[in-house]
Amino acid sequence: MKEQNGKFNELLRAINELAKVKTTGEFKVVAESPKLPIWQKRTIYVGVVVGIIYFLFEIVMKILLLFGIVL
Repeated sequence: MKEQNGKFNELLRAINELAKVKTTGEFKVVAESPKLPIWQKRTIYVGVVVGIIYFLFEIVMKILLLFGIVL
């Protein structure tokens, strides 16, 4: 019963905070989204570029094969 009352009180606090946000326009940031390190961003970019180049290469090869052009 005490645990349920604690959860209920927590819910009431959250509702009151939302009501305050609605009326005053103020809100506090609970958590920020994590940022990726630069090396991870670069790795993703390089992977995407390599994937696009491979895709274009495959398309060109299939078109050449379709027309019977051999390199």
